[in-house]
Amino acid sequence: MIKKILIMYTLLILPSLAENEKDIVRLEKLQLQYTQISPVPDNVRERIDFNRDIQRLTSKIYGRKSAEYASACYELATLYEEKGRQSQRGQRNWKRDHNRALDLYEDYFKIIRNNDHTLDKEYLTRLIDFVYYEKLIKGYYTNSNHFEDALEIARTINFSEAEVAEIEIDYALNSLNRYDHKGAEKYMASAKERFQNVYGDNHFKYAESLLLYGVAYQFNSKSSASDIYEKALKLFDQFEQEDLTLKDETHKYLIDFYEKLGRSDKATYHCQALAQNYSLDPDQEIQPLYYIDPYFPRETPEQRAISRWSGLFELTIDTEGRTKDIQLVESSDDIYNEWVVQAISKFRYAPEILNGELVEKTGVKIPIRQFWISRSSN
Repeated sequence: MIKKILIMYTLLILPSLAENEKDIVRLEKLQLQYTQISPVPDNVRERIDFNRDIQRLTSKIYGRKSAEYASACYELATLYEEKGRQSQRGQRNWKRDHNRALDLYEDYFKIIRNNDHTLDKEYLTRLIDFVYYEKLIKGYYTNSNHFEDALEIARTINFSEAEVAEIEIDYALNSLNRYDHKGAEKYMASAKERFQNVYGDNHFKYAESLLLYGVAYQFNSKSSASDIYEKALKLFDQFEQEDLTLKDETHKYLIDFYEKLGRSDKATYHCQALAQNYSLDPDQEIQPLYYIDPYFPRETPEQRAISRWSGLFELTIDTEGRTKDIQLVESSDDIYNEWVVQAISKFRYAPEILNGELVEKTGVKIPIRQFWISRSSN
């Protein structure tokens, strides 16, 4: 009996082991050859072919649940991403290459996550990079669980409070994109508290998190969001050397917020404050700080055939940033002119400053590149 078992082992197992050894040698040879290829844009297809062979051999030797196979998937994904970035959006191979990269990245995360492999800082960094890459390619996040995984791993491997807060902000912004306003407020509040614990109440990072918290908070409690914005603004006043952009953004949020609350007088203060900042940049493009889409209460069949409108206006911006003396210069279709003019009359801008004084700015040309026509229920 023992003799028969030994014969079976010799006939079946040993050839398999020998073949496996040959595969390992072939894999090592391929990997060595790959390291000798210079990573330049012109040979990305050659590098992909090498890595597809490496991926196949790795699967055969170690199995599709192994960390080695996961790494091969990840390396191949980076190459398809590189190839996709060499193409222009809309070209034939652009979508195909990026989708292959996304699928391979997903394979990597599933293998590591589902087979008790080590979840370390490298894995976490790759996971966060993948989320941003997916958003770049698809325009949205298809799997919000990636953020939850990132937060869980960050806590497990003892990320700092500030690092966890950064992930929570990313998660909150993702929640806003998905119209999950309560989820956004929850994670933004947590990030704000973490930054407060790390830096205290008088720090730029805390001011930044306060601004973002206000953005999330206003969807759930409009009456109090202005207090949060105003507090962030006071802090930004102390840190202008850090980033004037965030201070400007806070003014813009407050203009939009107060106009929607019907507090146009409050919005005026922030329009004029932005005028002071914009006066430092004479090349600043004139952009509305607050705008609304036209409302069309009744439509004729001819109007319903139009889906968008564009035109050019000439107007005056007064010292409070309001529009007046609106004149239509060009119009893609006269049918909607009246309603568009009504909308533009409610726009707010930063007024002009001349010799340190607020002045009216006349003859301002405002191109409206495109208004989508929102259909009323009437």
